[in-house]
Amino acid sequence: RRRTKDRDAWFVLIHGLGGLGKTSLATHLLQTAFTKSAPENALVVRCDGIDAAVADPLAALVAQVRARGAVVDGAGWEEATTKLLGDSRSSVDAFEKLVSALAARRPGLVLYVDNAETLQVGAKDDTAGQLGAWIPAAEALGATLVRLGETMRVLVTSRYRWDGLDPDDCIHLDSMRAPDMLRLVE
Repeated sequence: RRRTKDRDAWFVLIHGLGGLGKTSLATHLLQTAFTKSAPENALVVRCDGIDAAVADPLAALVAQVRARGAVVDGAGWEEATTKLLGDSRSSVDAFEKLVSALAARRPGLVLYVDNAETLQVGAKDDTAGQLGAWIPAAEALGATLVRLGETMRVLVTSRYRWDGLDPDDCIHLDSMRAPDMLRLVE
């Protein structure tokens, strides 16, 4: 909360091994601190379930933002998005334009991107690339998320931290200590 207190725009990445509670922590922060008085200001974009092997995996993110915008912004959203999508050069460009447009219409909006590792090079990937680097079809997404964090509030969870991030914007969740694990299963 210290990283975000009294700031209208910020970027925070919560990263660490799978199963440590990144999603639970981010969801808790979203509900209790960031959008407590206005839950409709949470724009949740889930990356899990996206097939990173398709030609344009970011199209799924665009579809999620477009659908959520229709729910929270109403009738004028469909017309506005049609124009924005027509002017977009790529899916990441469309994603940024849609999120920015929704943030302009909903002051206080928090973009929460969950399980971003789906679109990053992982430990089991056969593809060449540094662990945590964005897959080729999503390589501009990391920079886009950071750029969005300059004008709005952005929260991301991922197993991997990517290059170029300010360490002060990253929260690393360490693995549990043995006593904590025992308490969890008792």
